[in-house]
Amino acid sequence: MRRIITDLPIEILTVIGDFLSTRASIHASVLTCKLFHEHFSPLLWKALAVSSSVSTSGPDPNNLRNHAHLVQAFSYEGHLLAEYYQISFPRLSSIHLWINGLESTSKELEADWSRLIMLNPTVRNVEILAYTPIYFTSFWDAVFTSLRSPGRLTIGGARMLTGEDTKAFWRACSRFQEIDYKGSDQAVAPHGFVDYDYSRLKRLRYKSMDFAFPAPGLLQWLGKCCNLTKFRWQCHSRLIPLQQFADMAQMSLWPLLDDLHIGKTSGTDGQLGVIIQHLPPLKHWTLKSGNFGPASFAQLQDRHFGSLTTLSMPKVDTFTSHMALKALSNCSQLEVFEARRISLQDLRLSPQFWTCRRLRRLRVFFTMDSSKDIGAETLLLEQLSKLEQLEEIDVSQMPRLGPDYKAIYEPAPQWRLDHGLAQLATLSRLWSFKCERTMQDMRVEDVKWMLAQWPVTIKHLRPHVTQWPHPPSSLLSPHMARITDLPIEILAIIVPVYIRKRAHIRAVILTCRLFHHQFHHLLWNDISLYARSKSPSADALKSNAHLVRRLYHGEVLPQEYYNIIFPHLDRIKLWISTEDPLKEEVGTRWSCFLALNPSVCAIEIFTGASFCLKDFWEALFVSPHSHKRLMVNGRELAPILQQSSVSAFWRACTRFEEIEYHGREPMPQEGFQDMDFSRIRRFHYSPVDNNTEPPRLDWIGKFYNLRDLQYSPEYKHPIPIHNFAVLASIPAWPLLESLELGFTSGSDGSNDPMHVKRRYIYEPDGIGSSIRVSKPGGV
Repeated sequence: MRRIITDLPIEILTVIGDFLSTRASIHASVLTCKLFHEHFSPLLWKALAVSSSVSTSGPDPNNLRNHAHLVQAFSYEGHLLAEYYQISFPRLSSIHLWINGLESTSKELEADWSRLIMLNPTVRNVEILAYTPIYFTSFWDAVFTSLRSPGRLTIGGARMLTGEDTKAFWRACSRFQEIDYKGSDQAVAPHGFVDYDYSRLKRLRYKSMDFAFPAPGLLQWLGKCCNLTKFRWQCHSRLIPLQQFADMAQMSLWPLLDDLHIGKTSGTDGQLGVIIQHLPPLKHWTLKSGNFGPASFAQLQDRHFGSLTTLSMPKVDTFTSHMALKALSNCSQLEVFEARRISLQDLRLSPQFWTCRRLRRLRVFFTMDSSKDIGAETLLLEQLSKLEQLEEIDVSQMPRLGPDYKAIYEPAPQWRLDHGLAQLATLSRLWSFKCERTMQDMRVEDVKWMLAQWPVTIKHLRPHVTQWPHPPSSLLSPHMARITDLPIEILAIIVPVYIRKRAHIRAVILTCRLFHHQFHHLLWNDISLYARSKSPSADALKSNAHLVRRLYHGEVLPQEYYNIIFPHLDRIKLWISTEDPLKEEVGTRWSCFLALNPSVCAIEIFTGASFCLKDFWEALFVSPHSHKRLMVNGRELAPILQQSSVSAFWRACTRFEEIEYHGREPMPQEGFQDMDFSRIRRFHYSPVDNNTEPPRLDWIGKFYNLRDLQYSPEYKHPIPIHNFAVLASIPAWPLLESLELGFTSGSDGSNDPMHVKRRYIYEPDGIGSSIRVSKPGGV
């Protein structure tokens, strides 16, 4: 039974729907068929955007109100009609508010935003992008009082106009578990946050865009966030003062903190060491730049090496090669490691075992004193080969400026097979490798080895969503599902079974590297060859012969195409026309092909003239394998068999289980009675002839194991039904289950042989189950 994509169970459709991440892909699915329209249409309303721009206006308010129960994420861009802010969405969880220009100073906008929040208390994630001053007091009050369980607040570019706005903002912050703030320093307003409880806040990302030094009020506020687990602090135009941070750290105000990211800092190695010393054991430590020296490293080693899973200091020059090697040798839980550089000379001097067996991402430039020190390269590759969980390797050198870049860049290891690259065959999970600005001298065989040994079964984790002109980060999970995230087991079922056309297969394999690697072989499963049009070359076909399952010869081809062995060939279609210049050679070439590919199960022949195929039929008969199905079709064109090959044709038929024949009737000749047709289970026979005499039927009795018989000749005279009655009375076909007759003659009288026929076909012992007589005469 042929399966199509609409036969997919609802459970699989639901999984597929989770991976339709763009509106374009959802639209395409909805328009595919009625089933997809019904199942995927709600996805079009799941995440919406309305805009004051005419070009991207979005749905009208009435239509939006009718589908409000489907909306889960909404983006408001600009100041819209009041009707858009008066709709209640029962399942709304994320809201994005974007404003820019003079309209942002309007008091009406503040009232509209406040009304929207009060009508939708289910909102958990709020994102605001306001690049000009705006009145916020009533909005923040609505957030504080109306939202049932707020989760994340994201703010970009917002600047409060009054002190009341600032105080309302800090009060609203006390309701959230996560805050991502980027804008002017709101801590400038003194004591705007003192009276509120921030124990709910777990994750904080704070980036100040002011040119002034960070206000001391920020650190006072941090002291009230006693349950912080993640803190990321950056200043866009200034350095973070470490002394005040060190004073706060000594109070042990953040006992649950395990993830700390600090931007550009000002201060000493000792101050940074004090901070690291008084923090609880960290899982993630990131420093963008600063004076990280021996004191800081000693505290990091003593307090945090046993718990660190992320250690990232890619631009910190004072994080030396010795420090980096100690981290790799002692941080057994490490999964992400990023450093500026590691010297292979240091590695040779202290070749300690790297304990970070869980490492997934490695980003560090390896340098060496001499480009010919192959021993150091071998030691490095030996260490890397043991990190079998590695998924990403980036050994690029940091960009440098200068007139002669070759003189500026340091020598780096060569990632080549003759330098020991083959040791990295153990990295079966690796999907990304970068070595920019390292003066590589790779050869073609080195790159081929990488592509062969490191399979490109890539799981892309970056979101790709285009619902919004400016996708709001709060609505885009960093692990948003894509079709490439589907398990290979599901992909292996869906794609080969439900994607059949070559154009669709090409579209699939061009989608991403995963699909190209996983399904490129489908392009070779079904191949059509023509002598006078574009087809795969004989060499290309020979190289991919192990992938070919079905083959169609549209014309008589050059001899080299018939000399190819296809180990898994299942079906072949052969077609020949009267205009083909090589038509006289068709029998010989087909015989040659069959001799090399005897295991073909199904053979279909389409022809428009009578050609001598005796050699071909004889090759089928002597084939060591039994075949499943033979179909010969020439009914609409011309007679198909020459008399010299009729006997050979019937001998070949004895090797098949199913036969379909359309064309001039190959009347059985000498030797027919001695042939064994016991293998044939299904026989569909449509002879074309202008004989004035009724057809002979006695020879069909030789097919005594038939289960399905269809006999529809195109004669001037109908089939004499009494001839079938005679065969049925023997009985000739004790296993027959289905009978279909063409144009018949006979009567339904009580003494007519038709009753004999019916009696034997419908005996109660279960011999037959169905009969269909088309154009019956006298029945």
